[in-house]
Amino acid sequence: MARFCSIILFLAALVAADAQPILRTNNFQVPPLLISPSAFAPGEAPPTNKFWSGNIALGFTLTRGNSRTLLASASAHTVSLWDHKNNELILDGNAGYGTTDGEETTETADFNAQFNRTLTKRIFAGLKLDMFHDGIADIHYRVTVAPLIGYYAIKTTNTLLGLEFGPGFIDTRQDDESESYAILRFGERYEYKFSKAARVWQTLEIMPQVNQFDNYLVNFELGAESSLTKTISLRAVLQDYYNNIPAPGRVANDLRLVTGVSYKF
Repeated sequence: MARFCSIILFLAALVAADAQPILRTNNFQVPPLLISPSAFAPGEAPPTNKFWSGNIALGFTLTRGNSRTLLASASAHTVSLWDHKNNELILDGNAGYGTTDGEETTETADFNAQFNRTLTKRIFAGLKLDMFHDGIADIHYRVTVAPLIGYYAIKTTNTLLGLEFGPGFIDTRQDDESESYAILRFGERYEYKFSKAARVWQTLEIMPQVNQFDNYLVNFELGAESSLTKTISLRAVLQDYYNNIPAPGRVANDLRLVTGVSYKF
């Protein structure tokens, strides 16, 4: 019996000497094969070199019959982030043209650019440039330059609410008269993403003249977008431009509802 036990102990020692080492975690023995990286495990996402992202949208309406109308619109929106997302450049452009029974009823074009520099997690500084034209409202051009300081009231993965304030300067030609004056600018920007495929957004600007507060502009936009594919989506945008002192014979408020198809890039 003693010889048999000696043989068993000798064989056990040989097996232990030839076996692979094992790792002990919380007193459980884990074979190395179970903790080694799997060939089927997903690796890290490859870095992207995408500097710009945005969309281009087109809309077109044509009627014939009791009335003959044409309305065409185009818009572009793009955003660039760099320096660990501390620098942001937003570019927007819109154009619209329409006729009713052969008479021109819509002739608009606007472009704006805004640069934001993050100072803290909540505070940012920036500069906004707007160029606007509305032939029907008799606005040959209106250029607005406004430095700003901003505050992110909400900044999460799906929700953004930014508030902006600063001085500004407007140079405009309306009703064949040129005018330049200083303004104050109050701005607000909101966006909510329901998912990667659907979002809503809203922007608001209020710009009174510094030395004549009854001369002010209000720009408002409300939009919704839903994806059909990775690159194609449907959108609807409501835009309202209010000029408290319009050109003679023109109304103060211009309201537009634009629907169309958008291409993402």
